[in-house]
Amino acid sequence: HRVDWVDTVIGLAGLLVSVAALRLAVRAQKQTDTDVVGVAARLAVEVGQVESEARRQLLGGHNRPIDVQFSLRLPASHDATGANKKGALEEVVSYYRRLQPQRMVITGVAGSGKTVLAVELILGLLNGRGEEDPVPVRMSAALLDASRRRGSAVQDWLVGHLKQVYRLSETAAQQVVAARMVLPVIDGLDEMDAVDKPRYGSRAGRAIRACNAYLDGGQKADRKSTRLNSSHITI
Repeated sequence: HRVDWVDTVIGLAGLLVSVAALRLAVRAQKQTDTDVVGVAARLAVEVGQVESEARRQLLGGHNRPIDVQFSLRLPASHDATGANKKGALEEVVSYYRRLQPQRMVITGVAGSGKTVLAVELILGLLNGRGEEDPVPVRMSAALLDASRRRGSAVQDWLVGHLKQVYRLSETAAQQVVAARMVLPVIDGLDEMDAVDKPRYGSRAGRAIRACNAYLDGGQKADRKSTRLNSSHITI
């Protein structure tokens, strides 16, 4: 019986140690998930790996893409400060960074290099990224559920994408999105509708309005929040 009692005490002690270690691990994970700068840094590494592989596949094994030229087309009712009339793929990062607001729509016929240009921009923004800079994340426009409440549609979409593709926890995904540490790169907006010129009520139209609601955000228009809240790229 004495041996059994000793074994029981040892077993209970081991259980207490395990429970304590589990609590410490959970606490550490919660602290890690709420460290927005740290989450963004880890996300940036993973996005870089994913987009580098996408670049390799798009270029078919070639090291450098063709330095495609592009031209600025101003919308009828909006101007973009800092936008030159002409640009090229190799300078797309500096071109984008000069924009105020930092919002770019890449248009062109099928096969013209829209996705390659976007991938080059993503990798360029990741190269030398500051720790408080948002992480560019490419997502398919077709997966945006614009039927949700407009103010939360894009935020919910971003959180879901980070959880599914990059395996972030719910807490980490929500924190990094709420802090505007994710720069949405929306791919395939022109493929959402089966017509050449989608109208206001089209899927693409609803997606754009959802993005506008997310970008406005209701925050004060100080210099930093304006820069972050006005940033997104659409292919």
